[in-house]
Amino acid sequence: MPDRPDWSKYLPGSERHPLEDLGELAARLNSPVTFDRRGEVIWVDDFSTGLTRWRGAGTGGNSDVTVDADYSYWSGYSAKLYADGVVGGSAGLFRYFSPPKLGKWGFEIAIAFFSDFYWSQMSMVWDDGSDVYIGTIRLDNDSNELQYYGSDGHYHKIVDLSTLHYDYGLYHLLKVVIDFENKTYERVIFNETEYDLTAHAIETAVTGNVPLKYVNINLTSDKANPDTARLGAAIVTANEP
Repeated sequence: MPDRPDWSKYLPGSERHPLEDLGELAARLNSPVTFDRRGEVIWVDDFSTGLTRWRGAGTGGNSDVTVDADYSYWSGYSAKLYADGVVGGSAGLFRYFSPPKLGKWGFEIAIAFFSDFYWSQMSMVWDDGSDVYIGTIRLDNDSNELQYYGSDGHYHKIVDLSTLHYDYGLYHLLKVVIDFENKTYERVIFNETEYDLTAHAIETAVTGNVPLKYVNINLTSDKANPDTARLGAAIVTANEP
């Protein structure tokens, strides 16, 4: 049958009825969707078309986001985040979507650090027009910790980390899954290790925006020296188990 290899199963609960496991096929077709095979891919970008799908933002000094062809991850290009070495120096990318059907959503990135930065974080946000629900995972290079942002307004350690930056394009894979129906984290995967966060609520705040969903990646410098990271791929998933 087309759209499925021998002896495979359909994905339970899917609205599109795709295959349960397309990881091998994805790799053969040169897709970055190979790290975690759970969930349905809603949107993916490997920066082969540049930054046209994103809104970039830089604050402080000459901070900026540009297209780069050095040390790419999957396609021939990446998004270069340059955070200038000044107070408030940071660079980030935003991608907006229409309001989601509630459930468990995933956000995955491949990111490489080329200097001893301050911190980098990824967020997945749902705004229903009255309240905003935010899940944020931070790679804190200052304290060498993987952290989540809790409903109490503070960052909390998940695990200690080793050195994150490397001069020759070492990409780290980071994925967060959030249960927007119950307003809690589900899990975080950093490289080869998965962490259960089901006991922790995400941040909630009052807002007056139009209903929407967005994802965000940010790099902040150590305030003394400019810092650089390259984002090689970004993937948004739904119907996560």
